[in-house]
Amino acid sequence: MRDPRGTEPGDDFHDPPFAPLFGAGGIVMIVPWLRTARTAPWRYRDAMTSESNESWTRSFFGAGALPIGWSLGLLTGVLLAQVFLGPLRESLTGPDLDRYRQVRDFAREVHVREVSDDQLLDAALTGMLSSLDEYSRYYDERGSVSLDRETSGRFHSIGLVFRKLEDDWRAIFPTANSPALRAGVRVGDTILAVDGESTVGVDGETFSGLMAAGEREIMTLTVEHRDGTSEDLTIHPTVLIDPSVRHIRMLDRNAGIGYVSIQSFSRETSDEFDRAVAVLRKRGAKSLIVDLRSNLGGVLDSAIEIAQRFVPEGVILSTEGRGQPHLDLADADLATMTDLDVVLLVDGFSASASEVLAGCLQDHRRAVLVGSRTYGKGVVQSIRRFQDPPASAKVTSAYYYSPSRRNFERTAHPDREPGLVPDVMVDLDPDQTFAAHMFLSAYAPPASAVLDIEAWEQEEDRQVLEPLPDDAQMRTALAMLGGEFPG
Repeated sequence: MRDPRGTEPGDDFHDPPFAPLFGAGGIVMIVPWLRTARTAPWRYRDAMTSESNESWTRSFFGAGALPIGWSLGLLTGVLLAQVFLGPLRESLTGPDLDRYRQVRDFAREVHVREVSDDQLLDAALTGMLSSLDEYSRYYDERGSVSLDRETSGRFHSIGLVFRKLEDDWRAIFPTANSPALRAGVRVGDTILAVDGESTVGVDGETFSGLMAAGEREIMTLTVEHRDGTSEDLTIHPTVLIDPSVRHIRMLDRNAGIGYVSIQSFSRETSDEFDRAVAVLRKRGAKSLIVDLRSNLGGVLDSAIEIAQRFVPEGVILSTEGRGQPHLDLADADLATMTDLDVVLLVDGFSASASEVLAGCLQDHRRAVLVGSRTYGKGVVQSIRRFQDPPASAKVTSAYYYSPSRRNFERTAHPDREPGLVPDVMVDLDPDQTFAAHMFLSAYAPPASAVLDIEAWEQEEDRQVLEPLPDDAQMRTALAMLGGEFPG
């Protein structure tokens, strides 16, 4: 889990049960140290994911978008040019660069540990950008890889969700169209070995290491099926998409109430959302609960596109910075969900792009917001990638405004509380908030696996998948949609 203020994507935090650890070997479910999670409930995953193209015509980061052609300033420009053409050399001139070189040399000579020029240079760039505001940041090569993964929603994997039950590692379900599914891994399989190395009785860290196959093109799982037979399965990891839309289900068929959660906004989120709503419509959905709790944002385009499904006309979002203002407008041809009544669930970990969606639907009276005040991240951030050496930089470039000209950024208005105020305030205690996050971060099985999971649960008299959170926010949303929907 990561702080909405922005921890490095490369940090090794363990997520809660049913939260994914991405590795080349698969999506691994591990049991966390609950004590750590409970004492630091604010450490949710990074709010700041982004989208950019190499031509720099339009770049998205966090909750906004603007082309950025402006410089970071003379010193920044010079340093970045030097950094990404190679290490700073002794021949560099100028008082500022001389000062950098002198401090670098002093640290290199006397520090208690040996340090390299690369370490010091990365630290200098990190400090330079982080000093601008709490969101701007420099990413080294490792951080850039993680950033790309979070932005694209793509990762190298076999596509298998695991959980430790008693002393065995069990396959909960293979994801749709995954290498694990094609190789023959089944719901409830016990994973006996990975590439010949036993998994019996190993802890989560060891198991994760076995499954983190890096750039391997092939791996072998020894599995025992639920019928008692065993076999070796050869699996070829590939690039998969991390689904951001999850937990699609009907809550009340008689009332026609559907539910869908959006964990983050990636490049694929709007398409995933369209498919989810189509499934719910086929099951009779006439109203919708969209769960944005613990959603720290992501690619702005996807949030705008989802807002356009519900709003047939008017402004969706505006952004203003040092460049020209930018407007995103509704498009009647895209407004395919105007017939659905909507309740949005939000909380203090709904940030960035999720606030864009919630603020837009609230302003246009297309949804009722239920929950607690949102985080308050109302800035546009732009990202640039560098090739030699691989690195990335993101810089706050503008503020965003809802259709009614509201800005929710916590650092821009210190005299007032940040974030969005729900139409119906329903606060949860820390334990309920933690339980909701545990559920929302979990992967939901594809439709093809649901019946098999239910059969497995009956066979072993256990509940494998987490039930829907039964908290005051969810109950309030259900009650509102089950009765008279407020206009």
